[in-house]
Amino acid sequence: MPTQHTHTPMRWVFIFAALLVCSTLAIAPGMSLEIGLGHISQSIDEDTRPLDGDTLRMIGPRGGHATGVIIAAGRGPAAVQARLGRGGLVHSEDDSQNITRQVQVLYGSLTTDFARNPSTDAQSSFHDALIPRSEGTTAVQSLYVHIPIPRDSTPGLYRGTIDVRGRGGSAEIPIELYVSAMQLPPPQERRTWVDMLQSPDSVAYRYGVTLYSRQHLERLRPSMEMMANLGQQAMHVTAIAQTNFGNDEAMLAIGPRGIDFSGLEAYMNLFNETIGAPRFIIVYVYDGGSNDGVPQWTPPGGRRNGSTPALAASYGAEHRPIWQAAMEGLKQRAEQAGWEDTEILLGWIGDARPFGDYLECFTEVAPFARWVQFTHARGDPDERGDSDSISMLGMEVAYRIVPYSQHSISRGGGSGRGGWDNSFLQVSSMRGTNNQDTDLKFWLSQIPHAVQDGGSAHATSANFRGIGRIGMDFWQVQRPDGSSGRLLKRFSRWGNLQRDTAPALTAVGPEGALPTSRYLALWQGIQETEARILTEIGESGAASPENLSRQELSRIREQWWALRKVDELPPDLDAEHQALKQLYDAAAAVQAAQ
Repeated sequence: MPTQHTHTPMRWVFIFAALLVCSTLAIAPGMSLEIGLGHISQSIDEDTRPLDGDTLRMIGPRGGHATGVIIAAGRGPAAVQARLGRGGLVHSEDDSQNITRQVQVLYGSLTTDFARNPSTDAQSSFHDALIPRSEGTTAVQSLYVHIPIPRDSTPGLYRGTIDVRGRGGSAEIPIELYVSAMQLPPPQERRTWVDMLQSPDSVAYRYGVTLYSRQHLERLRPSMEMMANLGQQAMHVTAIAQTNFGNDEAMLAIGPRGIDFSGLEAYMNLFNETIGAPRFIIVYVYDGGSNDGVPQWTPPGGRRNGSTPALAASYGAEHRPIWQAAMEGLKQRAEQAGWEDTEILLGWIGDARPFGDYLECFTEVAPFARWVQFTHARGDPDERGDSDSISMLGMEVAYRIVPYSQHSISRGGGSGRGGWDNSFLQVSSMRGTNNQDTDLKFWLSQIPHAVQDGGSAHATSANFRGIGRIGMDFWQVQRPDGSSGRLLKRFSRWGNLQRDTAPALTAVGPEGALPTSRYLALWQGIQETEARILTEIGESGAASPENLSRQELSRIREQWWALRKVDELPPDLDAEHQALKQLYDAAAAVQAAQ
């Protein structure tokens, strides 16, 4: 398993130096700059002002991360710069221990596309893209102090300062980082499930590079590193073209005259370098939506960024040897990569089912492969109790994504417990929940709400273990036909891909994806939920930490859950910090007792 890959946006510093106009930091007469604290759940815009509080308090587990927010608001362009104070970030009881090198300061931007020739509407309504220096063009500047916490860090309190300077004022803000003794599980050992979708075609078109070339893979790498941080455990492979993903060509190029494994092999190598062995390889062999799209072959040698001639794919008896060779070839390559425990799944069962030739074909050529389901429909009546599989009209389903969330995050429904211990992997795409594109409260609370007991009229099982079908980089691009827009639903127009209003968790950087405030909020919600799950294990009696009764563990979990029942206003910063400290410390105690 590879080590944790923490996306480091500072690689863009020198590129941005050529793109952004440097602003002097002289204090202009008659201008004032208000500098104070913010919260990760705030969608910061030109009307945002600092919250009450003097000290930036952050918290996180070892192997996780911590994020704090600073807001600088002025009457004109803030042109803010910030850096860690000269004393660094040092342990309060042992000054030989410090986390100084890990501290990053990122700046929120309204701009969403920093590559060459961005579209004129490449703007967000709030500070979303995170870049390594201020553009100096807005009256309000958000600063995200982001700290990846090494696994071998000494637990305890670390102190330092952040020096903030801009046009109209400056401030020295004390910062405190509390490192919990809890160890965040490595991504592939987490109980929460997070399944993100990359769009290799979008990335290739945006940067003008050839699909699965070396240049293309390097531009895919940053978003894949972020997927690793979120806990990605599935690798998605298209074996047909012109699907709901908008792909002109398939990664695994299959045609009546042969198979081209080169794109698949290149992508597998990158996945192995950044994430490691996946739990699932999900092969897109069927576009399971409305019957308005016809799957297409990708002839070998046809990778010319959209120039592949359309040819309807066939699943009849005469072409099954090609499909069998493709599936066996994929299985062989997974074994060669050392992915002995990786399971190959077929996707996707949608609201239209793969009957007839589809089902007969894959029952014959890939008897080892179960299916992925993304539909409102239920399974067959015999759901097998505690099994990790259900039957869907004769197809074995290993993994199901329910389109809708089980509870409204705004109303804070649900119990705030359970879900993660369900044998069958069922998750939610959280579609139709809140204003997903602009509401950071949603992204912070998404995983806490998606991993719990509950259910909806669309769900077969009551438990949900996380989220699926969330887009990483379905950006606005220049399409091969000359039009502009996202690739989603170009060929097949069913509306169940993922949340159509927020298909890109990343922004377009000079040479690959940039992180966003939504990404950091989602990441924080994941690690909080992992801590919550540990407290539940303690509540169940499976592990009995000293000096913490089951009742106290329940109180700590419910105190945290109340914070993630989204309110219109940010929480009290000090009260939230204390609640999170108790949550992480309780989780650490349960870990120690296991």
